[in-house]
Amino acid sequence: GVSRLKGKHRTEYADIKDEPVIEFIRRQGCDTAVCGHIHRPQERRYMLRGRDVRMLVLGDWKEDGAVIARATASEPLTLMQLTFDGIEPWRHEVPSFRIERIDDGE
Repeated sequence: GVSRLKGKHRTEYADIKDEPVIEFIRRQGCDTAVCGHIHRPQERRYMLRGRDVRMLVLGDWKEDGAVIARATASEPLTLMQLTFDGIEPWRHEVPSFRIERIDDGE
């Protein structure tokens, strides 16, 4: 698919389908997945087998400077913003999605 279509001054963005994300996280056994090319910074949280897992989505670096960083190895990854002064906490509202999923099919 095309993540962003340009034409006649209009921009459309791809949307995220939660099922493939949940399946990827389940197969990899990770707690956090990182996604790019969606162009809308966001965080999605899922409940998978009693574990709180999530996906962080990068934005369009040219427009919003969204990056993912953490201060120390023991801290969780966080959506941050790259500015001329360095990396700062994200200053804009980030859509957050929470999907409760008790049964993941296994």
